[in-house]
Amino acid sequence: MAKIAYQGIAGAYSHIASVEQFGTQNTFMGVSDFSALFAEVTNRRVDFGVVPIENSLAGSVVENFDFLYKNEVYIIEERYMRIEHQLLGISIEGEENESRIAQLTHIFSHPKALEQCLTLFKEHPAVQKMPYEDTAGAAKYVKQMEKKEFGAIASKQAADLYGLSILKRNVEDNPNNWTRFVIIVPDKQDIFGKDEEGTYKCSAIFTLQNRP
Repeated sequence: MAKIAYQGIAGAYSHIASVEQFGTQNTFMGVSDFSALFAEVTNRRVDFGVVPIENSLAGSVVENFDFLYKNEVYIIEERYMRIEHQLLGISIEGEENESRIAQLTHIFSHPKALEQCLTLFKEHPAVQKMPYEDTAGAAKYVKQMEKKEFGAIASKQAADLYGLSILKRNVEDNPNNWTRFVIIVPDKQDIFGKDEEGTYKCSAIFTLQNRP
């Protein structure tokens, strides 16, 4: 049984990618931020780390490129995952989803997720965007608060884990929303496998002087 670290809590997209990569029979540990994730790997307290490095809409996760450069870790695999955002809220018996959405005044989520769902906010201009440290954490917070005026943008898995209703499915502006994750380890080892074309991929990090 392997131990895998990811950033966030259960139901976060990094957690979902970790489970899809390694299977449910392993141990998964959420950490507060990416610095802590790299520390867990380099100090060998976990066997693997799952790190997002690029999103098809938001671009590179720049801080993780810095961590890859500064820490002695090795990439052994990559994984692409479609990001599907759901609008979540507490369950109120007898009320239709459209009625529930009309009651919302605040929607919580990670800043990047909020940016990827601007059409939703254009349709409901009075609703305030509320940045939160991660999508699953936002869902958990909304459940804890039990306020009908609060909603969250997060995954279907987060809705299931924290007992929220899906008020509207796939609220992302662009369905072509993919995140690339890499699997990191503290020591050199064989990579998990070849890509679809039967070849290996090599990653290189280097720096250049910032001058005209």
